[in-house]
Amino acid sequence: FSASTCGSRSTPPQSDVLGLAAMLRRLLALPRIHTVYDVSIAVLVALVTSRHDESYDVLTGCTMALALLFRRHRPMLVMCVVSGLALVQYVVTNDLAAYDIAVLVAMVSVVAHTRTMWHAYAAGAFVVLGVMALFGGILPFGRAATESLSDIAAFGGVCAAVWLTAIVLRTRRLYVASLEAR
Repeated sequence: FSASTCGSRSTPPQSDVLGLAAMLRRLLALPRIHTVYDVSIAVLVALVTSRHDESYDVLTGCTMALALLFRRHRPMLVMCVVSGLALVQYVVTNDLAAYDIAVLVAMVSVVAHTRTMWHAYAAGAFVVLGVMALFGGILPFGRAATESLSDIAAFGGVCAAVWLTAIVLRTRRLYVASLEAR
């Protein structure tokens, strides 16, 4: 045994790390992976919906899940459908449901997959208006503003953090694509 091999940690050569990164990039470029990912998100929303007892909850949640299947191809249309269904659900129940997470998924899809940046801003505005309607009581058929300002700020902050994360991921993806094009 030599002193250089005893007790030293071996690190993988740089070419192995680059080879693994290239393999992962090729794997993630396959359309099947994206399809499996999209279906799994839709199934997750449908499973969350199944714990609700009312028939309108199941119908609304499963329709949201079905709409999420088209989130890469028509992100703004999916955002409008999911937001509209969330509004209908709120009018009927006057409360949040667990499957309303589909609104955030649709918002991230718009930011990540839209061609124009104004769609990303519009998706963020939809969510901000939804938070204000839910917690601020600005809709005439909604409940009065019973939530504290800290609750509104916390929920709005989470939604803003998700939106900003999606913007950063979009910017990173476009930057890497521009580097690869060179």
